[in-house]
Amino acid sequence: MKKLIYNINQYLLERYPTVWNTKIVWMLSAALGLHLIFFFIGLLSLTNVESLHERNAIYNFFENGAFPFGIIIAILLLVVWLINLFKNNGFKNFYPTSRWDIFKQFVFYFIILFSVSTFYYSYMLGVKSYTTLKYPSENIEKNISISNKAAIFFSHSITNYTLKNKKHPAPFDTLFCENREGLIDFNKPHFSYYDLNYQYYSLYTKERKLSEDIDYYDNEYQGYVFSRTKDSIVTYFYKDTVVDVSPHIKSATPSYYNYSDVFYERSKNYSPYYYNDYTYEDSYDYNEYDGYGGGYSDPESIANNTYVYDLLKRNNPDEIKTILSDFLEIAQFYHIPNNLTTDEWFKLVYHPDDFYVNAFIRNEKNWHADLYAKEKTELEKFISDHTTNYYLDSEKLHNVFENVNTIKSYDLFSGSIHIFIWLAFGLASILLMFRVTNLRILLFSIITTGVLATFISLLILLYTFLVSSSNVEYFIPYLILMIGSTILSIPLFFIDSVKKTFSGICLNITIGGFVLYVFLIIGIISMHQSDFCRTENYYDENCFVLIDYLGMTTSYILFIAGFVFIYLYSGVIKKWRALPEG
Repeated sequence: MKKLIYNINQYLLERYPTVWNTKIVWMLSAALGLHLIFFFIGLLSLTNVESLHERNAIYNFFENGAFPFGIIIAILLLVVWLINLFKNNGFKNFYPTSRWDIFKQFVFYFIILFSVSTFYYSYMLGVKSYTTLKYPSENIEKNISISNKAAIFFSHSITNYTLKNKKHPAPFDTLFCENREGLIDFNKPHFSYYDLNYQYYSLYTKERKLSEDIDYYDNEYQGYVFSRTKDSIVTYFYKDTVVDVSPHIKSATPSYYNYSDVFYERSKNYSPYYYNDYTYEDSYDYNEYDGYGGGYSDPESIANNTYVYDLLKRNNPDEIKTILSDFLEIAQFYHIPNNLTTDEWFKLVYHPDDFYVNAFIRNEKNWHADLYAKEKTELEKFISDHTTNYYLDSEKLHNVFENVNTIKSYDLFSGSIHIFIWLAFGLASILLMFRVTNLRILLFSIITTGVLATFISLLILLYTFLVSSSNVEYFIPYLILMIGSTILSIPLFFIDSVKKTFSGICLNITIGGFVLYVFLIIGIISMHQSDFCRTENYYDENCFVLIDYLGMTTSYILFIAGFVFIYLYSGVIKKWRALPEG
C-alpha cells in the first residue's frame, strides 16, 4: 500500500504538481469514504418507526449525534490535510507560478472544503432513500385515508363534536356558527349545552384585490368573522342575520354527526386543524372550550362532514367495525400507543339513535383530566366523569404521516446549498490569503478590518447626531463603498507605491471582501430603484427592483463573480508576490 501511494504521489508530482501539492486526490478519496459512511448512518437512522413519533424528524441529523460527529471528523480530516499542505508552499519558495495555477489552487481548496463540510447531504440522502423504500406513497395514502375515516371515532375532545363543527346537510354548509358568548344574542334562537352556546348566522361578503392598499387599523373591511384568499382576491365574510335552525337540530349534545375535521391532509402539515386559505379576525376573546371562536364552512370540512353524515345514516355496524379494525392494524404497524380492541372501541362509539358522544378516549397513556382543575364547571365534570381508561396517542400517528411526507418531499439543496458553498468559499479565500501572503499579514488584515468597522460605526454615529438621521440609510452604504473602492484600488494601481505589508493587507481584504463589495453595489442600486418607485407612486408589482427580481439567484451570481474575480485577480497576486521585501 505504501508503495502504491508513493507511486501515485510521484506520478502526480511529475505531471500535475498543483494536484500533488493540494493533496486533492487523497482528500476527495477520504471524503468519498466518509460520505458513504454517513449515507449508511442515514439509511439506518429511521429503522425504528418510533423515531417518527415526534415532529420534525427531518432534523434528526442535528439531534441524534450525527452533526457533532460530522464536525469532529471534518476538523480532524482538515487538520491532517493542512499539516501536509503547509509542508510545501510554492509561493514561499518562489517557484514559478502562473495565474492559472493560482486559480486552480483556489478551486481545489474550495472543492476539498465543500466535500468535507457536506456530510449532511449524504446522511439526508440515506434518510430519504430509506423512507421512500419503507413507506411507498400508495401505502401511505391508503393508511391516511383509513386513518381519516377512523378519526371520526377518536373521541379525544368534546370540541370536535359540538354544533360549531356541523356542515351538513343544508343549510349548515352556508351558515356561520357563533360560539363566543359575548357575541351571542340570547334573545334570538340559540342552543346551549352546559356552558357552551351556539347561534347560527347567515353571511354576506366583501371582496378586495390583494394589490389594493389598506390600513389594517382603519379600513372598511374590519369586523369580518373570517376571510378566504384565492388567487388575487380576498373575500371577507360578515355575520348578517340570525337563522333559526331548530327544525334541523334535535339537541346541542355533542354528536359524532357533527364531526367535520380532517385528521391529516398532505397539503396541510403541522396541524390537522389548520386551513391555509382561511383566516379569522383575531380581535375577540374566544370561548375556552370551542377553540377558534366559531365555525365556517370550507370545502374540506363540508366534504368530511358529508361523509360522516352518510356513514352514520347507513348505520351499518359491520362497516364501522371494519373501519376501526383497519385503523388498529395501522396503529400496530406504526407502533402507536393504545389499549383498544375493535369490539371495545365499537361499544364506546356505537349509539345508533343519535350517535351522541358519551365516552372519551384519552389521547395519551398518562393523561389526567383533573391534574390542575380544583373546582370544575359542569362541563368539565361531565368530561372528567365520561373519560375512560382507554387511550390512543393519535398525535404520534399524525406525526408519522407528517414526517414521512415531509422527508420524501424535502428538497435537500434549494436552501441549504447556499450555506455550504459560501462556507467553503470563505474558508478557501482565507486559506488562499495565508498561502499568498503569510500569517503576520493575515492577522494584520483581520485587525485592520476590525478597526475599519469601528471607524465606520463612529462616523455613522457622528453623522446621525450632527447632520441628519433621515438619510443615514444612504450614508452607510456609500461610505462603505468609498472605503471599499479605495482598498480595492491600492493593489490594482498603487502596488509599487506603498509598502509591501500595507498592499498585502489591502490584497487580503480585497480577496475576502470582493463578493460583499459586489453585493453592496447591487443593494445600492436596489435602494434607489425602490425609492424611485415610492416617489413616483409606482410601487406595485410591475416596479422593477433588482435584488427582488434576482431573489436567491443573487447568491449564485455572486458565487460565480467570486470565482471570476479570483481568476482575474491572480495576476495582481503574482505581481504582489514578486515585489521585494521591505
